[in-house]
Amino acid sequence: PPPPPPPPPPLPPHPPLTYTPRCSLLCEGECESVVTMIRMASPLSICCLLFLVVALATASRPECESHVLSGNAAFESGKFEAALDYLTDAINCDSENLDSYLARARVKHATSKPKPALYDINLVLNKDSKNVQALLFRAQIRKELGQYDDCQDDLDRLSKIDSVAAKAKEMSEEVTKARDLYENFTGGEAGGHFKDKIRKLSQLIEISPSFVRVLYLRAQLYFESGMYPQVIEDTKRVLRLKSKHVDSLLLRGHTYKYSGEIAMALKHYKACAKQMEEECVDAKMELEGFEKLLEKIKSLVDASQATKALPLIKEALAVDPKLTVFHPQLYLLKCRSHVIKRQGTQALAACEIVISSEPTNADALLQHGEALLLIGGKAEIEKAQRSFQKALDNGAGNAAHDALSRAKRALYIASRKNYYKLLGIEKTASQRAIRKAYKRAALKYHPDKLKKSGLTKEEAAAAYKDVQEAYEVLSDEDMKKRWDRGEDVFAKPQGFNPFQGSQGFNPFSQFFRRG
Repeated sequence: PPPPPPPPPPLPPHPPLTYTPRCSLLCEGECESVVTMIRMASPLSICCLLFLVVALATASRPECESHVLSGNAAFESGKFEAALDYLTDAINCDSENLDSYLARARVKHATSKPKPALYDINLVLNKDSKNVQALLFRAQIRKELGQYDDCQDDLDRLSKIDSVAAKAKEMSEEVTKARDLYENFTGGEAGGHFKDKIRKLSQLIEISPSFVRVLYLRAQLYFESGMYPQVIEDTKRVLRLKSKHVDSLLLRGHTYKYSGEIAMALKHYKACAKQMEEECVDAKMELEGFEKLLEKIKSLVDASQATKALPLIKEALAVDPKLTVFHPQLYLLKCRSHVIKRQGTQALAACEIVISSEPTNADALLQHGEALLLIGGKAEIEKAQRSFQKALDNGAGNAAHDALSRAKRALYIASRKNYYKLLGIEKTASQRAIRKAYKRAALKYHPDKLKKSGLTKEEAAAAYKDVQEAYEVLSDEDMKKRWDRGEDVFAKPQGFNPFQGSQGFNPFSQFFRRG
């Protein structure tokens, strides 16, 4: 029989696959296992699997489109965080849809994140270098960031496209104007008045609102002119664009410091110090030391330890000549310290410094009145009354009421006759000394002594009446105590009967007493 036919030659092995399915269309995170499965499969299995891939891709398209629509709707409603989430989901669902990247870039741009927006736009242009919408958007962002050379490169490409040539020309003119303004300002031609400098920088910021360098330059000018709210606003814009901008953190700290907001100043100094900037560390330590010194002074004055407080107040005033925002507070503490030490003149000088800058400061008005009372004199007491009344009008409350009562009593005392002076004695004189002084004064104004005294009859009678009144009060221990307290000793008590008899008062009866 003929020999059997030779066996057929073996089939050639499958060539290695070079196509890798997109993870987003199959199983996320399991691409390697899927590719391995494909390599081990038969041709029929591969056909089935490719059919499945196409089916999955077709089924996922509506979901991807839903993410894009939801993201755009959230963006239009101002819900930027939700819009970013939706559009990121859309990109993960279909990474080839370039519109999703552009939509996400718009959201980032709207939330003052131009550089992250630029990242998304560059992803689009890496895949489609002729995407007009992306080129135009990138040129716009580069203009806003002050990247004028790169912006002009994009505009040169766009100027060759008829549909956007006019827009590119308009933007190119803005870029030229901005570049000239910036070069003039930074090239030593920025002289002139403060308002002129601000005007030029503001024109530049209008064209390039995200230009960090220019925003900081304007903030510096505002700071030098003491326009602290504007400094806060400009440095806020800088830190949105660049959260670790050391110069802006330091300038913002100085601004809060000179505005009197120690806590906010320390917050920015600490954030700046984290960048290991020596100037920030020094500013932080200096302000912390001033804060501790201020607290110590307050505690000493509250404890009436004025002698210890006054040298520390002098030290605090010398810490920083520009730190004038704390001067009213320090001078008020100085005024209180001198009042505690009963130094009226020094207290008055310190309080008047406070009132000159803060005329409605109730505490300063109260201490001002106390200083005037210490100085004494009818005119000063009347001024003290006015200060206490202003303090009451500005919310001083019970303290002002009590001070007013004391001032009225002091004014009464200052306005009445000085019985001790009339008799020529000290306040500590004994009753015997009071009687002797009265006898001398009564004889001085006796009608037989008029020629020697040089007084008229009417003047002598009035003087004698005052001496008699002084002796009536001071010779009575109870009346003397009441008079020393500032009470009206001649006020009629409640229930007084003017028709009730009395023994009367005979001043000359004292001449016939023994001793």
